[in-house]
Amino acid sequence: MPDFNSWFQSIAKREDNCTVAPHRWQSELASSDVCKNRLIRIPTGMGKTLGVSTTWLWHRVELNDHNWPTRLVWCLPMRTLVEQTKSEAEKLINKLGWSQRVNVHLLMGGVADQRWHQDPEQPSILIGTQDMLLSRALNRGYAMGRAAWPRAFGLLNVDSLWVMDEVQLMDVGLTTSAQLQAFWHSSPNAIGKPRVTWWMSATLQPQWLNSVETQPFLDELMETQLTVDPNDRIGPQWDAKKPAQRIVSEPDHWTDLALQRHREHTADPQTGRQTLIVVNTVKQARELYLSLEKALKKSSDQTELRLIHSRFREADRRDWMKDFLSRETLSPSVDRILVATQVVEAGVDISASCLITELAPWPSLVQRFGRAARYGGEASVYVLDRDDLKKSLPYSVEELRSARNAIDKTKDVSIRSLEDFESTLSAKELRDLYPFTPLHVLLYEEFCELFDTSQDLSGADMDVSRFIRQSDDARDIQVFWREWTGSQPLPSIQPHREELCRVPIDEAKEWLTRLRKRKEIAWIWDYLEGGWVKVDAGDLTPGQVVLVQPSSGGYSRAKGFTGADFDRKDPTLAIVTDCDTDRKRDLSEVDQSASELAEEGEAGSVIEVWKTVFTHCREAQQIGEQLSKLLRLPDSVSRLVALSLRLHDWGKVHPSFASGTYRVEPLRTDLAKAPKRAWKTGPSLYSTKSHGPRSGFRHELASCLAVLELLRCADPFHVAILGNYQATLSACGIDSELPRESITNEIASELQGLNDSEFNLLLYLIASHHGKVRMSFQASPKDQDFPLNGITFEGSGMPIRGVRTGDRLPSVELPNIQGEALSMPEIELDVTVSMMGLSARYGASWCERSQGLLTKFGPFALGYLEAIVRASDVRSSDETCEPGNRPDIKLQGITLSIPLRQELVNIRTENSEKEPANV
Repeated sequence: MPDFNSWFQSIAKREDNCTVAPHRWQSELASSDVCKNRLIRIPTGMGKTLGVSTTWLWHRVELNDHNWPTRLVWCLPMRTLVEQTKSEAEKLINKLGWSQRVNVHLLMGGVADQRWHQDPEQPSILIGTQDMLLSRALNRGYAMGRAAWPRAFGLLNVDSLWVMDEVQLMDVGLTTSAQLQAFWHSSPNAIGKPRVTWWMSATLQPQWLNSVETQPFLDELMETQLTVDPNDRIGPQWDAKKPAQRIVSEPDHWTDLALQRHREHTADPQTGRQTLIVVNTVKQARELYLSLEKALKKSSDQTELRLIHSRFREADRRDWMKDFLSRETLSPSVDRILVATQVVEAGVDISASCLITELAPWPSLVQRFGRAARYGGEASVYVLDRDDLKKSLPYSVEELRSARNAIDKTKDVSIRSLEDFESTLSAKELRDLYPFTPLHVLLYEEFCELFDTSQDLSGADMDVSRFIRQSDDARDIQVFWREWTGSQPLPSIQPHREELCRVPIDEAKEWLTRLRKRKEIAWIWDYLEGGWVKVDAGDLTPGQVVLVQPSSGGYSRAKGFTGADFDRKDPTLAIVTDCDTDRKRDLSEVDQSASELAEEGEAGSVIEVWKTVFTHCREAQQIGEQLSKLLRLPDSVSRLVALSLRLHDWGKVHPSFASGTYRVEPLRTDLAKAPKRAWKTGPSLYSTKSHGPRSGFRHELASCLAVLELLRCADPFHVAILGNYQATLSACGIDSELPRESITNEIASELQGLNDSEFNLLLYLIASHHGKVRMSFQASPKDQDFPLNGITFEGSGMPIRGVRTGDRLPSVELPNIQGEALSMPEIELDVTVSMMGLSARYGASWCERSQGLLTKFGPFALGYLEAIVRASDVRSSDETCEPGNRPDIKLQGITLSIPLRQELVNIRTENSEKEPANV
C-alpha cells in the first residue's frame, strides 16, 4: 500500500528527522480494507503500538471509512503500561495535528472523563487496564457508579476495535475477551455496527483463545496471524547478546548474590551499571528490597535502590518515569539496582546490563529477558531456581518445570536465539511451554444475566472478578487516603486517579480488621444513599473503592502499600486534602472531571439555565437525530431514538418532581432543568403534602408508564398491549381493563404505528436513560419506608421508584415529530406492569417485555442504544439556549424566552425569611 507507506513515513520520523519505513508486518496489517479479528505475534521493539494505532487512524480517520470502528479500545494488563500507551497515542495525534478530530481518554479508577460517553460519534482511543475495561465490558464497571455501567457497556462493546495488548499477562481476562468477541458473532446485531478484537503479544499462542464459542473463527485467526518475516530480523536488538545461567538458590541468599553480581558484571558503556531483579510476588519484592536496603546502608554503598510493584499510587508511579524508569535516566555514570515484580515484564522502556530473575513460566521469562540489553549490546542474565518449585508462588510446578527445561537448552536468551529455539519445537512442546487453562470461562447465559444491573434482594451482584483475573491476589479493591474534618466524609470527597492504590482484597481485609480494633474507620461509597458509609472487612468485594484517613497508615511512598501502622518516620501522606483546592484543580485538569463513583441522581437536571420539559425534549430530539445520522443507524432505529427523546422527561411533570424539586415562585409544573440553588435538598426533595415523601422518585419510570398508558387509551387491543393476550385473559376469567375514554393525538398515532418489539424498545429506552430503571421495576429501600397506614396521600399501594398506581401527570406540552408544541392529555399512571404474569390492563409484564427485547436485539445492541439516548440527553442538557431561539411563554403577564432569565425568577432559599416577590 504505497499510500499508507508514504503517510506512515511522514509521521514516523526519527529524532534526527530521518524517515522510517513501516515494517513489513505493519504494512500487511494496514493493507486490509476490512477490519477483522487478528492475532499479532511480534517481538518487543518491533513497533506493535505504532503499527496498530497508525492502521486504525489511517482507515477510520484519514480515509474516514465508517466500516472501521469508531473507538480503538486499548486494553493492557498493568497500570504501568497505560500511561506509556496514552503518551505515545497523544504524541502521534499531536504530530498529525488531529487533536480536534481524535480524542484520547483514560479509563482507570479515579478517572471520570465523561466526554467519551458524550461523544459516541467522535473517533476515540480509550486506554485502560483489563480490570477497568473488562469489568465495564461485562456491565459491572469497577470504580464507577452503577447507573453509568450500561452506557460504558454499550459504547465499549459496539463500534469498537479492542486491542488486547501483552496478553501473556492477562490469564483469564484473555479468555473473557475471546468469549465476548464470540458472543458478538452469535448475537443479534440489529444496528450493523462492528466489534473487532486484535490480540497482541511477543509470545502469543493461538491455542490460548480456544473454546467451544471461538471455534467458528479460530482457524481463520491462525491462518492470518501476523509475525515478523525472517528477512526483517535485523538491527541492534536482534544482534544483542544475553548469555544466561540458571542458579539454584533460596531467597535467603538472594541479597548477597544480587550485590555480588551487580558489582562484578561489566557495565554498559552507554547506559551504565543497572541491575534489574524481578521476583514473582509483591511480598518477596518488599522483603528483598528491605534486605538490600539494610545491606547497602551497612556497607555505605552509594548504589541507588528502587522498588517497583503494582501496589503504588499513580502519583508516585508517575515519578518513576522521570527518576529511573525511562531511557532518559540512563547514562554511563548510572549505578542502580531495581527490585521489581511482573509489572516490568511489558511496556517499560528500561535496559538492564544485568538481569536477575526468579524462575517463572516461559512467557513471563521471555518478557523479562526483553528488559536486558534492550537497546543492543550485551547483558548478563541469571535465573534463580529454588529446590522446591512448590514455593515459587503464584505459578504451578508444571509451568516452572517446563521453563527450567527450556532454560537448560538455551545458553543465550536474546531475541534471535529465542526465535530460533522456538522454531525447532513441535506443537506439543510449544503447548507445554505455553500452557494456559483458564479456571473460569464466561458463558453467554451469564453474559446476558450481567446485562441486568438491578441489585438482588441482598444488595449483591454477580462477582465478575473471576472472569477478569485468575489469581486470588489480583481480586483487588482500591484505596485512597484523604483528610477531612468532622465525623463522616462528605459526598463531595471523590477519588482521583493519582491517589488510588490497588490492594489485594485479602490483604485489605486483614488491614481493615486491624484498623477496626484500633477504632479507626474505613468508608465505601453507597450507591443508594449517595454518600460514604462505614465498611467492615468482611463486606469488601472486588472493585470497591475504600476511603481512609492518612493517620490510618498502610502506605509508604518508597514501598507502596504495606498494611503497616502509621509510622512517623515514613508517614502515609494524602495526595489531596479536603481543603487543598489548588491541588484539586490541578488534578481536575489532568483527569478532565471528578470520579465516576458519585451517582448523578438528577445532576443532569442541574444546569445554569432554566428549561421547560418541552424545550429540553425538543433539543434532545434534535441532537439524537444528528447523532443517529452521524452514526449511520438504521432508519427504524433512528426513529425510535428520536421518539424516546421527545418523551423521555414527560414524567417530570409528576407532582412529586414538579412541586417537590424546585424552590420557585410562582410554582411551575413544566420545568425540566434549573440552576443548582433552585433545588430542594435532603428530606424535602420529592416530598409534597399531596403525595407524601417520594425520596426514591424516578421521573423516567413515570415517563415510561405514561407512554404505556397513552397507547392503552388510544388502542387497548394494540399488539403491544392486549393484542396477543385477550384470548388468554378471557380463558382465565380475567376481564380486560378498557380505558374510560379514548385518546387521540399525533404522538398516540405514532405509538399505534409501532409493532410490539418497537414499542417495547421505545419504553425501554425511555425508562433506562439514566441507567437506574432498566430490566426490572423494583421497589427501593426508600419506597419501603413510605407511610402506607394512617395518612392519606395521592395514589395507592407501595411506590415503585417513587411512583404509585393512581398518580396523575397533568397536561403538558411535548414536541411532535416536527418539533412543534403538542398538548398532551392528563394521564393516570399504573404500576401493575411491574408485577409478574399477565396484566388485565397492559398484558405482558415489564419483565416479559425486557427479556423479549434481550432475546430479539441482544445485549450489545440494547446497551449501545441506551448509550446513544443518554449521550443525547446529556448533550442537550449542556446546550445553552439563546433568547429568541426558543418558544416564548407567559409568566404572570410577562413574556419571557426559554430559558427563563435567571435574574427574573425569584428563588426561595432555605435561609430566606422573606416571601418571594411576584415576578
